[in-house]
Amino acid sequence: RVTLTAVAASALTASTILGYQAIKRQSKARDLKNDLLTINLPQTKLNAFGIVDNGSETNFHIHDQSLIDEQLARNIAFLGHDKVKELQRAHIVIVGAGSVGSWAALMLLRSGIQHMRIIDPNPITLGSLSHHAVAESADVGVAKALVLKKHFKNIAPFARLDCRVERLTKENMYILLADILVGNPAYVVDTLDRVEDKVELIKYCHEKGIKVISAMSAGGKADPTRIAILDISDTMEDPMSRAVRRRLRQLGVDRGVPVVFSTEKPLHITGDKEKIEHFPDFPTRVLPSLGTITSQYGMAIATYIILRLSDFSAYEDPSPRLRDGVYSRMLRDLETRESVRFNNKSCPLSVQDVGYIFEEMWQGKSVLSGPQDRVALVRWDTSKPLGYLNTVCMNKNEARDHEALPLGVDLLEEYGKGKIYQSVKRRLK
Repeated sequence: RVTLTAVAASALTASTILGYQAIKRQSKARDLKNDLLTINLPQTKLNAFGIVDNGSETNFHIHDQSLIDEQLARNIAFLGHDKVKELQRAHIVIVGAGSVGSWAALMLLRSGIQHMRIIDPNPITLGSLSHHAVAESADVGVAKALVLKKHFKNIAPFARLDCRVERLTKENMYILLADILVGNPAYVVDTLDRVEDKVELIKYCHEKGIKVISAMSAGGKADPTRIAILDISDTMEDPMSRAVRRRLRQLGVDRGVPVVFSTEKPLHITGDKEKIEHFPDFPTRVLPSLGTITSQYGMAIATYIILRLSDFSAYEDPSPRLRDGVYSRMLRDLETRESVRFNNKSCPLSVQDVGYIFEEMWQGKSVLSGPQDRVALVRWDTSKPLGYLNTVCMNKNEARDHEALPLGVDLLEEYGKGKIYQSVKRRLK
């Protein structure tokens, strides 16, 4: 009994001493950390990779708020001070820091977003300098994500940037698309190239309730007025949008994903394909793109996110279905003219056909005089039946004069002098 009492007393004494020492260690560690925060020692700051970081995280704590407000003064005047504060608190993840993602990141940064994670495994190449938002020749060979961080700290030193030089995969999404401190991001920006990767990312965000906006391909596009942001279910005449939409539907996701795309047909490629194939880093399966168009994709994404997060009251999602009334009216007018002029009681075209011919084939422009307010569709060659390849767009006066021409008139002789005939023939081909 005496022995057991001695052992118990010793154990109690030992546990008391060890507990006291542990509390003292925790107290000393806490005091040391607090002391370090009050001293300007930027070398003590570690980045996400666990290495010394003298970058933007340090300056965030010491940057004067009045200077930040002055830098964002125009956005504050437009959106309001409280809304810009909400932007500053938002956490955005950008997947891809190339021709689209770099511009989206840049404009989000300039608009007040202070928390961004940028993910991209690839380096800057000479070929990417023409499309990147901030890269310089000295940055060639450096990871795109780190190039953004280097330049961004000079633009907004108060921003917290977490730049990851790694590839987003199905296995690491749960790490890279979330944050221990803030949870799910306010938005994920998808600028990935491959359809399979985009579908996997969108599916994950849909399952986790994370808002995502996706950039479709800008390859072969040249008309900035054709860029739109619509729900994936409303996209039209865009090959990548169609492929992504079909894959997502198979996975049970049919709407709720905004995408930036262009309704323009990629008909402007005039470069030498054989020469393109000799560029070492150029993927020949991808249509070449203009840097001006890819930058506008990125800026459109940034604008969408800013207006959404600030609850901008004037913003409404457009829908192509709103134009169905216009196409129906054009179809009725066409049916009336076909009935009167050609005694054609059944029109082979539908409302969707009219929309396609008007928007995609003729881009809403008269073949004779370009953009017009009062437009109509009309049979081009009166000796041939109405159809996709025999319907053109004109204004109403031009359509009336065109239908007044004798049946079977020589269109080359009628319109050849102004190259109109050759232009229409080339377009139909």
